[in-house]
Amino acid sequence: MTTPNTFKLADQTIAGIMQLLSISMLTGTNLLDHLRLLELYLDDEGLLSMTDDFIARSDSFVNACVEQLPDEQDGTAHD
Repeated sequence: MTTPNTFKLADQTIAGIMQLLSISMLTGTNLLDHLRLLELYLDDEGLLSMTDDFIARSDSFVNACVEQLPDEQDGTAHD
């Protein structure tokens, strides 16, 4: 019987999954929907890392969400 390939997650990937969990909780969306969009590759150290494209899309989404938050001073959204 052959042993299947096994992989470990890079620290950056674990942090990214934690961020997806936070986004899911804050937006009230299903975590699985966010995880389905996760893109990983096998890096030079043999760890599963997030692709640069996924990181850019994720950062853009988070920034857009932050801009929607009301300003604490006057209750208006950030510009």
